[in-house]
Amino acid sequence: MSKARDAEIRLPGIKPRNWGLEKRATGRVSYPFQKMLVGDFFVVYSVTEARGVRSALQSFYSRHAGRRFSVRQRADGEWVCRRIA
Repeated sequence: MSKARDAEIRLPGIKPRNWGLEKRATGRVSYPFQKMLVGDFFVVYSVTEARGVRSALQSFYSRHAGRRFSVRQRADGEWVCRRIA
């Protein structure tokens, strides 16, 4: 699979968790970045949502050094945000 597509991370003894997104009363989306372990992921369904995730990650990186995520498209067209480090 090319780097442009999402690929599952396989770690011995660790099963990746599929996190859900929470929508707040204000209409904003709450992303589970802080709770995620390496290999965990969540799915978004449009390019616009993927851009929103990338934007939120830029803010998250400034406060949480060392954690890294990838936002890539699956073969079926869905977008996956996965913690990679």
